[in-house]
Amino acid sequence: MRLQHLFLILILLFSTRVHAGNSEKKLLKKARKELSKGNYVAAKEKYIELLQLDDSNAEYLFETGLAYYNSKVEAEKSLEYFKKAKANTSDENLISELYYYLGRSNQYVGNFEEAKDNYNKFKDFLKDNNSGLVLSRDVDRFIQMCNNGLHYSKTVNKDVTIVNLDKEINSTGGEYAPVVKKDNSMLIFTGRRTESTGGKFYHDNQEYEDIYISVKEGDNWRRSTKFDSSNVYINKNINSKWHDAAVSFNDAEDKLYIYRDNHVYVSSLENEKWTDPVKMNDNVNSKKGHEPSVFITQDEQTLYVVSTDREGGVGGRDIWVAQRDGDSWGELKVVEGKINTEFDEDAPFLTADGKTMYFSSNGHTTMGGYDVFKSELQDDGTWGEPVNLGAPINTPGDDIYYIQDEEGKMGYYSSSKMGGFGGMDIYMIQLECQSIPQTEVKGILLAGDRQFPVGGEIVVYSSDGEKITTTRADSETGKYLLILKPEASYKLEVLAEKPWETDTAFEQSFTLPKQCDPFPLYQEISMHLLKDENGRDYAQEATFQNAFFNVEDSTKSYYQIPGTSNEMTDMAPDSMQYNIAGDLKFNDVLDVNEDVKIYLLNSDNDIIRVGQTGRNGQFLFRDLDPNENYIIALDEEDLKYAYYGTNPNDNGVIVKGHVEQTYRYNVKSESDIKDMPIYLFDDSKKVANVTKTDSLGNFIIDNLPEDPSVFAELNEEPFEYSIEDKSLDFTVSALIHTIDAENNEINYSEVIDLVYFDTTGSKGDDIAFENIYFDFDKHFLRSKSKQVIDKIYDYMKANPSVTIQMDGHTDWFGTDQYNQALSKRRSISAKNYLVSKGISESRITIKWFGESMPAVPNANPDGSDNADNRQLNRRVMFKVSTGNMAYMFSYN
Repeated sequence: MRLQHLFLILILLFSTRVHAGNSEKKLLKKARKELSKGNYVAAKEKYIELLQLDDSNAEYLFETGLAYYNSKVEAEKSLEYFKKAKANTSDENLISELYYYLGRSNQYVGNFEEAKDNYNKFKDFLKDNNSGLVLSRDVDRFIQMCNNGLHYSKTVNKDVTIVNLDKEINSTGGEYAPVVKKDNSMLIFTGRRTESTGGKFYHDNQEYEDIYISVKEGDNWRRSTKFDSSNVYINKNINSKWHDAAVSFNDAEDKLYIYRDNHVYVSSLENEKWTDPVKMNDNVNSKKGHEPSVFITQDEQTLYVVSTDREGGVGGRDIWVAQRDGDSWGELKVVEGKINTEFDEDAPFLTADGKTMYFSSNGHTTMGGYDVFKSELQDDGTWGEPVNLGAPINTPGDDIYYIQDEEGKMGYYSSSKMGGFGGMDIYMIQLECQSIPQTEVKGILLAGDRQFPVGGEIVVYSSDGEKITTTRADSETGKYLLILKPEASYKLEVLAEKPWETDTAFEQSFTLPKQCDPFPLYQEISMHLLKDENGRDYAQEATFQNAFFNVEDSTKSYYQIPGTSNEMTDMAPDSMQYNIAGDLKFNDVLDVNEDVKIYLLNSDNDIIRVGQTGRNGQFLFRDLDPNENYIIALDEEDLKYAYYGTNPNDNGVIVKGHVEQTYRYNVKSESDIKDMPIYLFDDSKKVANVTKTDSLGNFIIDNLPEDPSVFAELNEEPFEYSIEDKSLDFTVSALIHTIDAENNEINYSEVIDLVYFDTTGSKGDDIAFENIYFDFDKHFLRSKSKQVIDKIYDYMKANPSVTIQMDGHTDWFGTDQYNQALSKRRSISAKNYLVSKGISESRITIKWFGESMPAVPNANPDGSDNADNRQLNRRVMFKVSTGNMAYMFSYN
């Protein structure tokens, strides 16, 4: 506020000359008069008139921005005026304050990087004197607020819902400091409205505060009023001609604390009527300062008071505490701990157990103005480091007067965030919803390079090993359905049908999130064979993709699928339907690899399906209409990433492909598709090149066509999605393959499990001890690892002469020294578990090799990271010695 007031004076005193007629000059004089007096609403009206006369006048634009920004009503609109002012100002006439306000308005709307840039430009104008140093320090604080905002904008709590209490409560004035009865039947709050009692204005040119009430009718709040002639809701004399503000109830709700005459007063409920407010004693109210907030603990033995200018304070507004002393209160003391700062703290609220304090501060790690923080009571009686509640509760505006119910599920607070009715509005916060009792997990089991559906048995166990349910994936469609309870952890075991059956089941553990609204979750399990350098199958891999969010609605929104159905369509197998399959290569030795988007278009050039390539560049579109003529489109950007590992705009890329049609749900019959159009889409889904398949279903296409005019007519209309609801289950798969499993902010995970084949063994020996594998940077044993070591234990117990060597390994992340230590810890973990089973340490040898002996390359041929291979390198291998012969059980 200090900076804003100073700049406003400077601007009005030293603004450049305006070349205008007399009437325009008079209008400008009136506008500036209202602006200087703080009559921002009237000022805005005058400046809008001026802009109608000259909408490119930089001074009019800038001062209009000032009126909007300082009025707090639609303050976000100030940014567009400041931007236009800068665009219409030459460099030599540019005033430094414009950069300051560009910083403030950008910060207010959440454009934190732009705000920082403008703040730094403003600092370049500051002089190296005392006033310049003061301004620079304040601007540095704003920059730090922007850094805080950038942090909190990346960690938005999506479980929190915030709702404006609407026009029955909020107005173009300010509404704040909600006080709500426990049964949520009545709301008391403070307002600054045009009907202020006494019709007086405070020095900030806003009306004095009055106290308002609203009673709930059903789920809605009745229109608020400040009049209560009956004294049933509030005392009729509670509002004076000066400031009167609601502060809080006591726990019994028979005392209402208010702010009046700079101090705390209390009105009591006696014989079902509210008494006239009485000023609290001098221990609570100071002589020189003022006390805007107070909170009484549930047992009414402790009082928290916000006080300013009280001797012994930390700075600005501080939170103080006093203990009950008979019928009065003892001496106030500054709360101990880390709550108070050199800036302002206000509006304390404690949970019922008294162990958590919520309060607001414009210090600490605020992202702008007041933010709501919470602090935990420590064992020594002091308050711990405050934690910012983050977005969406906190914003770059003022967020203050936070309260919540005893269950911590619902709360109220005041905020000057964008989109409100006035300078500050009251909002309801839904902190926690009630989870539905059970949810559907719709899944599909796929196998092979082309990812055909496959049947299989799926068993679900609870986290403590109890079997919950068993179901089957359909042999034709691969689909299965699980009915499970949210907010619980499970283990899934999968045994696929031939030819994908394995001796042991694939496993994964997962936790279903809390689910407030009923919608199906989605799971996709895809299996592949892994081959060694000699082309032998050495393992089978299962990738579990868990999309535990409203993936159907997300898919519909992303691909513009019409309809309102929330159910995936279970399409019955039809012998007349067929599939389009294909593969892509960059050259004879380099496959395109996985996750390159492939689009399927109909004869009208509508995008009706979206898919992606598998690990060998293969793709498949299932269950298609044999009477339709289809078109394949490839994604140019994805191909560039796949080939170069980056996205160079100017580089060329050439891809070879083959397309064929197959029938039913497996390759019982197939034939090449000739003369099928093949498009190459750029990042705006316009055609970058076009070709068609030859008589054998082959094609070659590049992104640097010789004659673009050949397909220019294709780009006259943009290519749009036209995906039908019946195709939703296919399109969901395409969507989840676009999610980055390691850096997502939604309930999505990707887990890989491996079953190894016995490719070693010797002379009929049936020993088959698999490697065991570890999570990234971890050395604890997975449940499957323990199963492998259990087999080793059984074998060694039955063969007392056998000894074993355990070799630990890591992937390439980390230093050599760190990885040596990590591989040792992995070997020790395996050894300790075997010893705990009863095998003597003398029969076990451990060695460790760090990252020096990878089973497979840690990187792709282009040098990019290969997460799948790194998993294979995070292992312990076993060498069993029977005395005469040693067996090394390695499957790589």
